[in-house]
Amino acid sequence: MENSIKIAVGMIVFDGDYVLKQCLDQIYPHVDQILITEGPVRFWQNQGKHTSTDNTNSIIDNYNDYANKIKVIHGQFEEKTEECNSYIPFIRNDIDYLWQIDSDELYTNENILKIKKMLIDEKPTSVGVRSCTFYGGFDYHLTGFEQNNDNFLRIFKYMPCCFWQTHRPPTIQYPINIPKKHISSDELFNRWGIQMHHYSYVFPVQVKNKINYYTNSLNTTGIIPNYYNDVYLHWITSVNGESKRQLENKYNGVHEYKPERRGHCFTAWNQFGHPESIRTDLDMLKNRFNIEQLQELYADEWKNPNVPKKQLKLNLHQLENKAEYPPHWKNLLNSLTHIDSIQTKIFYDIACGVGSTYKLLADNQFNMKYNGSDFSEAMINTAKNTWNIGTFKVQDVFKMSGFGKNDIVYVDGLLDILSNSDECLRHILRLNPEYVILNRIHFSETNQISVYRAYELINVIDYSFEEKTFFEIIKDNNYEIFYRIDNLFLLKCV
Repeated sequence: MENSIKIAVGMIVFDGDYVLKQCLDQIYPHVDQILITEGPVRFWQNQGKHTSTDNTNSIIDNYNDYANKIKVIHGQFEEKTEECNSYIPFIRNDIDYLWQIDSDELYTNENILKIKKMLIDEKPTSVGVRSCTFYGGFDYHLTGFEQNNDNFLRIFKYMPCCFWQTHRPPTIQYPINIPKKHISSDELFNRWGIQMHHYSYVFPVQVKNKINYYTNSLNTTGIIPNYYNDVYLHWITSVNGESKRQLENKYNGVHEYKPERRGHCFTAWNQFGHPESIRTDLDMLKNRFNIEQLQELYADEWKNPNVPKKQLKLNLHQLENKAEYPPHWKNLLNSLTHIDSIQTKIFYDIACGVGSTYKLLADNQFNMKYNGSDFSEAMINTAKNTWNIGTFKVQDVFKMSGFGKNDIVYVDGLLDILSNSDECLRHILRLNPEYVILNRIHFSETNQISVYRAYELINVIDYSFEEKTFFEIIKDNNYEIFYRIDNLFLLKCV
């Protein structure tokens, strides 16, 4: 190990596709092994999740591993310590250092080369790394508490038969006693100027999931109450610097821990730039942030109790006369005539709203077994009271488990109002129904999002798919376009 070292990267990830590809692009050329464990801990399993539901699996399973460095382990785990230890048996015996890198942690090429030289020259047994933690986008990072010495222990001497004693803080247990030499994060930064670029508070959904996990599983009393809405979402939607400063002064910063537990943690303008792979994809990443920000702002709009009343009133008028059917109803009825043995099928109406599709099918002699679901309790209660059948239920589409032969999944008024419609479409197709009907699909040159006013009551997301990506998702999930009319697609599993 005098003039060279061999490094293995250990990574655990679940629903972490935000900068995962950029993370891999940044580290791949510089290390000898990359061991990735994907899967949920108990907290997420209890919410019905068994593997990542975003683009994580696609990224890690299809990454261009041209030098055969990557080993992926999929599983379900009690906690993160067990998840880390699941990749330990696959580390090569000739590895000198194990470098823990989360999927939202990146290093510049220059800093990676500095780290490798430092390891050769100093021969430490452990290394802390200072974090430049980005907050609410790509322009600001956290100071104070987030940059405390050794908040992040990341690099450890490796020897066969060692294992992770704990993930919090990261601690390696060795089979024998060895002399210890630690280089702290302050020393690493002050002597060599090395820090990591940490994209852990960038995207709204990313932060929402983080706070959900921390608040309900790890730190039930130490988090600012209603932190996501009152601090994070408030901060990213503040229209000027003064309103941001006022918010930060109120909470002595913006970290989720209560101020009395962590001291100050204010934001500062980013003067450190970004690693190369982030710079390459920065426009795309900023666009994703903007889309998620809008989605989070308007996600609760559909819970307005007056919306079901308005929707039902309009639909009842349309149902009275077939000439009044809107185009997407006519397209649905047309598509169903192309399905053989239609009366034996089970029809799943996802995002059913007030359930008017149930009446539409019955009025037109499509007497299939009908099931309607929607995330809005107000919508479902209206549907139950109106149609007097017991096949309506409140359900999040991402918590649906699976379908099969003879199942028709109908998706209307969902993929056009979500900011993560690509992710939602992938999830639905992975549930493997025989037929999927996608209605009101719109295309643009790139994924685009706008906002319009619905029912004169609420602001609603209007999402357009990037056309090439839309068709790739269909093909990649083993579906073919069986029939198409206007912006309706009838898909069949092949």
